[in-house]
Amino acid sequence: MEEFINLDDYINDNISKKKLYQIQLLNNNFIFKHIGNSNTNPPDMIIKENFGLDNSFNIYSSLYLEEELFDYKDKIIPLVKITNNKLNDKYSLCIKYTFENINENNNNYDLFFVYNMDDKVIYEPISKEDKKNINPDNIIEKLFELIIDIGIVIF
Repeated sequence: MEEFINLDDYINDNISKKKLYQIQLLNNNFIFKHIGNSNTNPPDMIIKENFGLDNSFNIYSSLYLEEELFDYKDKIIPLVKITNNKLNDKYSLCIKYTFENINENNNNYDLFFVYNMDDKVIYEPISKEDKKNINPDNIIEKLFELIIDIGIVIF
């Protein structure tokens, strides 16, 4: 028996899906990389779970719907974050951006190391010199360095 696909249903399902993006740093620019479509708000993408001391750390990459990218313009939002489940601590490399076109490389952005300590959220700007050296290949390593620099033991 042959199966038939109702093309109207398929087209309507894909039209209702929203574009899903990841923000990536590359050569002192950032891009909105389209990584798929979704009918719902995306969860953070799991990179690694249950590692480090007491298996209490997790790493996530943040994903955003297209309309969120416009809503978050000029606001500080996470790119990648590490959480400590035992202490409810969060450490993230965050971006604050402006852009003219979602489909082009953009260079108008600031980076921040954001973390909580003693019930306070701390925002530390990343220098221009340091931000131009962060890319998809080393972003997690850079976040580890920032966490270690404030005296947090992960391993």
